[in-house]
Amino acid sequence: MKASLHLGLNCVDPARYCGWDGALFNPERDAAAGAAMATLMGFSPMVLLSKNVSCDVFRNTVSSFIRQLQPDEEFLLHYSGHGWRHLENYGVSYHEGICLYDGLFSDTELHNILSMAAVGSDVTCIWDCCHAGGLDRAYNPFLARGRRAPEAVVRIMTQPEKEIKVKSGAAIKHLCACGDQETAADGDYGTNGAWTGSVTGAFDGFYQRGETPSWELLFDVAKRDCEQFYQQHPVMK
Repeated sequence: MKASLHLGLNCVDPARYCGWDGALFNPERDAAAGAAMATLMGFSPMVLLSKNVSCDVFRNTVSSFIRQLQPDEEFLLHYSGHGWRHLENYGVSYHEGICLYDGLFSDTELHNILSMAAVGSDVTCIWDCCHAGGLDRAYNPFLARGRRAPEAVVRIMTQPEKEIKVKSGAAIKHLCACGDQETAADGDYGTNGAWTGSVTGAFDGFYQRGETPSWELLFDVAKRDCEQFYQQHPVMK
């Protein structure tokens, strides 16, 4: 299996987010651009957009892909939308995650799901959201919009973390739009988010030259391009 899942959320359900709709310009375009890149890489892509990306759908779909992975098989997960970060444990640590259409999804639960990947399999995640390095999209001074959920909304919605499972033996890579304390730019209307645009643009350059880059090389080029134009610093984990 060589499959990919691309998620783009231009909005969230205000009825679930205390009246906040989280409107963004470009995540749905990001998902389409990511799927096009993945196709050229040999992946079989699935795309889910905005209202179709509930917590249950995300949980069940990602879990299904992860459980199917066999040694030497690959899965690519690409998320574009809002991220969130919340100070907890009496101010000692932060809790982070992504904003799905009907609720918050924590990095802890995500870790639990990815930990089910088979030993010898390969999982790569591209996070185009603010606080991605900790696993937030927020205001960028050069752009009209950013991708970070308001702290007041997150504080009301945050749930206690679930137990963290032992890390799996799979090779899991995270290509993150920014550090855990940073925000990620949404981009101008009709374009792509800063990180997705940098990753797909870097891949296009390799593809046009007939080259197949490793994820590490692709990240290095995309990071350099992103940092030339945006005030965010992508990280790879």
